[in-house]
Amino acid sequence: MMNFEPVQQKVRSIVLEHLPSVTNEEVSDEINLLKLGLNSLKSVSLILRLEEVFNFQFEMDEINSSNFRTIADITELIKNKVDR
Repeated sequence: MMNFEPVQQKVRSIVLEHLPSVTNEEVSDEINLLKLGLNSLKSVSLILRLEEVFNFQFEMDEINSSNFRTIADITELIKNKVDR
């Protein structure tokens, strides 16, 4: 079972890479990333980067707005995927 905290920190770091105008202080684990400027192009790039970092591929049915709405949602998706 993967430790939740390092995954969440890494997800936060990757999200911030894709939202350069947003500071770490502006991002909480529950804030809607779309409101911070995560658009469809940035989302695709984010997904590809997450797949690269965590060494897996998301299934098509996993790629939806509810799984990528917040850092907490992304972290939970990754945690569940890795723990399978």
